[in-house]
Amino acid sequence: GGMALISLYFFMLLDGSSPNPAFLRFYSPLSMAFSRTFFTLIVMGILGAYDKFHKDWAANFEPVGPSQRTIDICLLALYVVALLCSVINTGYDDLLHYSYRRIPDWYELELSSSFKTGYGTWYALSMAKLFCCSLIWALTSFELRPKQTP
Repeated sequence: GGMALISLYFFMLLDGSSPNPAFLRFYSPLSMAFSRTFFTLIVMGILGAYDKFHKDWAANFEPVGPSQRTIDICLLALYVVALLCSVINTGYDDLLHYSYRRIPDWYELELSSSFKTGYGTWYALSMAKLFCCSLIWALTSFELRPKQTP
C-alpha cells in the first residue's frame, strides 16, 4: 500500500500520463525493480488475503458476520485485478528498462506512435494497479472485529 501511494505521488508529480522526458528519466532505470517488487508483494498479499478469508470462513465470519465476508472477497478481487495489471504491464516495463540500458538518454529521442499508444495502455493499467493496491491497503486497515477484552 505504501509503495503504491509513493508511486502514485511520483506519477502525479512527474506527470506520468504522457511519455515526457522527466518521467521517463526517473522511471526507466527503476521499471524492472518496480515491476518485480509489485509482483512479489501482490502475490504475497494474495496468499495472506486467502489465508485470512479461510480463517474467517472457518469461524463463520463471526463475530462480525457478512460484512467481513464482503471485505475479504473484495480484498481477493482487488488483488487479482492488481496482479493481472502487473502481469500485463511486465512487457512494457521491460521495454522501458532495456531501452534505458541500451541508450541511457533514449527518452530524448523521437518516440514512435506505436510507443505512445503502448504507453497509454501501460499508464492506464499502472494507475489501475496502483489504485487497487492503495484501496487494498485501506480495506486491510479497516478492521471490523470488536476489541478483545481480557
